[in-house]
Amino acid sequence: MDNVIEKVAKEYLVNNDYDIVNTNFAFNIFKDYIKDKTVLEIGSADGVMTEKIVNIAKILDVVEPSKIYCNIIKNIKGVNFIFNDFLENIQFKSTYEVVLIASLLHFFEHPENFLLEIKKIINHESIVLATVPNVTSLHRQMGVEMGLLNSVYDETERNKKFQQFGRFNLNSFKELFEDCGYEVLESYGYMLKPFSSDIMFKLDLSEEQLNALFNLGKKYQEISSQLFVRAKIKL
Repeated sequence: MDNVIEKVAKEYLVNNDYDIVNTNFAFNIFKDYIKDKTVLEIGSADGVMTEKIVNIAKILDVVEPSKIYCNIIKNIKGVNFIFNDFLENIQFKSTYEVVLIASLLHFFEHPENFLLEIKKIINHESIVLATVPNVTSLHRQMGVEMGLLNSVYDETERNKKFQQFGRFNLNSFKELFEDCGYEVLESYGYMLKPFSSDIMFKLDLSEEQLNALFNLGKKYQEISSQLFVRAKIKL
């Protein structure tokens, strides 16, 4: 697993990928929930969102198993502590008010185990904020119509490259949390993405165009490209 993560880290930087758009919009969704809170960000990658969180959180700790990424984010001023390990290997001394897992759960073959681990570091007043890609996204449906995919659930070249196991839709993402003993407080789709990440990145869309796509994704959630869940431990 370590070798896989480091291989991805060598090839992937958020600023060099259409994920920069997803990261910025995810932060915009998160920011009202993390202001002046103790926050744990899991899977920071090269720290694009970390740089934003640290400016508004009360305390920010980061879990990032990649040594390559940790060497980048250690230069971000204000991060309280960086855990260069997998979540299940870390002994935490306290709980967090907010746990962020942005664009991460689809990398796990068994994401339910990961969500159960998170329950050990939060309390009943804590919230978990998560995003993942939507498998019924417009761009995947276009792939089916064009004969590039047999089903929206097929593995794409991007899925193969970054070893992304998860395929979530609006219902299954919400149900994942509920099956793990969480109460889902909020769940919705956002952002329309007509084309693949490579093509979308090359389009260099304006802020106005991206905001329109974000809002259209919320209007047509079944074909949105991203999914969001806000959850807490179920009492």
